[in-house]
Amino acid sequence: NIEKVSRRTIYDSEKYAAGVYPTVTEYSFTKDMGIEDIGAYWGESVEKGDTLVYGDTEKMDEQIEAMQEKIADMDTSMTEALQDLNDTLAAPKEELKRMKGIVDAYASAKPAEKVPQSSIVPNGSDEMVTNPEYTKWYKESEMWTGKYKVLEHNIKIQEDGYNQRKALYDLERAYLNDKLALMKKERKNCTLTARKNGDVVAMKTADDNGNWNAQKDQAVVAMGNMDEKVIKSEFINKRKATLAKEMYALINGVRYEVEYHPIDNDEYTKLSESGVTVYTEFTFLSDCSDVKIGDFVTICVLYQKEENALSVPVEAIHKDSGIQFVYVMKDGQSVRTTVT
Repeated sequence: NIEKVSRRTIYDSEKYAAGVYPTVTEYSFTKDMGIEDIGAYWGESVEKGDTLVYGDTEKMDEQIEAMQEKIADMDTSMTEALQDLNDTLAAPKEELKRMKGIVDAYASAKPAEKVPQSSIVPNGSDEMVTNPEYTKWYKESEMWTGKYKVLEHNIKIQEDGYNQRKALYDLERAYLNDKLALMKKERKNCTLTARKNGDVVAMKTADDNGNWNAQKDQAVVAMGNMDEKVIKSEFINKRKATLAKEMYALINGVRYEVEYHPIDNDEYTKLSESGVTVYTEFTFLSDCSDVKIGDFVTICVLYQKEENALSVPVEAIHKDSGIQFVYVMKDGQSVRTTVT
């Protein structure tokens, strides 16, 4: 048989079956949690901010209440300590003010330290001698200054003691407030609320023993949004996606540009080992208003494209020792020609 050679565009590509689905958002708790109640059941429509699941917060509420009481007791104790200090130092501080007045009065009434002898002794000389009034003033001034400093020191000791206690109280209260804020944040996370509008499409149920518990990061409820569309295809690993020159979707004969969303190796291993079918997800980059939920999709992964290439039917290609060749008619003769 003789076949004519033709020129055509040759593709090195793969195709994967896929479908159009609504976006699905899964909700889980950030810690192991018992489920107290359900805010929205399977099939119900919810709006952003609506409660989906109530976690069992009884134990956490008790811990928060205990922490609040502890902080309140600390505040009360510190308030009482300040009041006790003020009551204790009220009289000493009044006495200190009185002494300060006396010390200041002595300072302003300081007599001359040296005076002529004639000013204190009849017929005395002009020689400068110690003033008896200064000696008396100095003794009394030192006495009141000493009393003032002793009382001032005793007051300072008690105030320093309170200030040290207050500094420790401030540090501990700040630590407990941070801890309380974290507990309240965790308490808030015990309630799963919708992050956007949609419909509840799946809900965790109780186990065979009737226990209604959820493990950390385990999906408890799933919401779907029929207005948002995604494509789920047979699994395409990241290596193939990296090698691809183009990846696009064909739906009802129309090409749509899409974005590939890889899955982490650890997550893939975890899902596959648990028996879950792993899919690859794509989102639309071009207008998809004509696409409907449930439409069949072909994901095309193009690795290489050769335009205007000479081609022959595969049946015309022969192999010998790993070398591919065809027979070409030249001047009425069949000539063996190697091809790639």
